[in-house]
Amino acid sequence: MTRPTVDRVLLPVATEDDAKRTCTALRPHLSEDGAEIIALYVVERRAGGPAAASIEQLEEHGRNTLATVEEAFDGSTVTVETEIRDGRDLVGTIFEAAKDGDVDCIAFVPRPKGRLVALLSGDPGWKLINETRYPVLVLPRPLDRE
Repeated sequence: MTRPTVDRVLLPVATEDDAKRTCTALRPHLSEDGAEIIALYVVERRAGGPAAASIEQLEEHGRNTLATVEEAFDGSTVTVETEIRDGRDLVGTIFEAAKDGDVDCIAFVPRPKGRLVALLSGDPGWKLINETRYPVLVLPRPLDRE
């Protein structure tokens, strides 16, 4: 059986560890001849409350996170574009980037959360799967021994 492959994928990432995990999980699903990744970091601007960090700190964190994606595919045939976007609605910002980037799919590794926490917090992964017009590739979390 052959594995399905994608040529142009939007890869939203939140942290350096998330980026490493997601790149490891995505690699086997990429087309071998010139796949393209748009790695996206969203600086989420929350309305009405104090920010946990300054915008400058969040953007620096984003640059470091996106550099992790670039490093993961360095020396391969995969082309990596990086983008930092601001947005009040995380999932809406991801969908906007998918549209602007004309991607084949959105790929991500769900972050571990209990069902109750996910339900109460409006889990972004759930929204990515259920409120999209784009194919979504939900990748399994790589095992630590891989």
